[in-house]
Amino acid sequence: MNPAQLAALCLTHHHSDHLMDVGDILLTRWVCGGAMPFPVIAPEGPTTSYLERLLSLWADDITVRKDHGRRTTEPEIDLIDFLPREEPTVVWERSGVTVTSILVHHEPVEPAVAYRVDSGGASVVISGDTRVCASLKKLAHGCDILVHEAVMTEEVLKAGMPHVAAYHADCRELGAMVSDLDVATLVLTHLEPSPRDALAAQGFADEVRRGGYQGQLIVAHDLVAVDTAPTIS
Repeated sequence: MNPAQLAALCLTHHHSDHLMDVGDILLTRWVCGGAMPFPVIAPEGPTTSYLERLLSLWADDITVRKDHGRRTTEPEIDLIDFLPREEPTVVWERSGVTVTSILVHHEPVEPAVAYRVDSGGASVVISGDTRVCASLKKLAHGCDILVHEAVMTEEVLKAGMPHVAAYHADCRELGAMVSDLDVATLVLTHLEPSPRDALAAQGFADEVRRGGYQGQLIVAHDLVAVDTAPTIS
């Protein structure tokens, strides 16, 4: 989609792989004519500290683009920060869309949150990075789509990365948790170790099935679309 069409951006935590492209999104949205300021939703702490400093890194680029393109606006963030809690908390509402957040467990990265987006009777939950945890269950129960990270624990341990296994969601544990949540579709993302082919990707689904989940299951890949996701205007 055209970045100018984005209504808001939700950030889950301050790991670099979740923040690296925020500047690109913000600046490209501005260049494409998106309205400013741009709402960015984030938990109070290191993530909001990053956002407060982000545009200063691009000051020279912004000046050139503004002068050369005769633009009358500048990129600007409407920072919507909140204190994360272990109970579902509404953090943003607009045009019939409600975004709810909850604290999840990705220690030692603190805080880390998950989000639920409700719109037009449909609901999507995005886990962010987390171990399988009870707070996520509170947020995801009964949702149409749960987008959740997944780790093949045994493979990660074989690769000599026990620290990765320690703060991510084991596939079988995830399958067991989601089997009790009345979730229509589970989408696996942030896959570790990254699958090199379709057979390796199927291994993630097989492990989740062994955990007990029997609903629709999708192993995500770049540009995958899930038709029942709500539309935000």
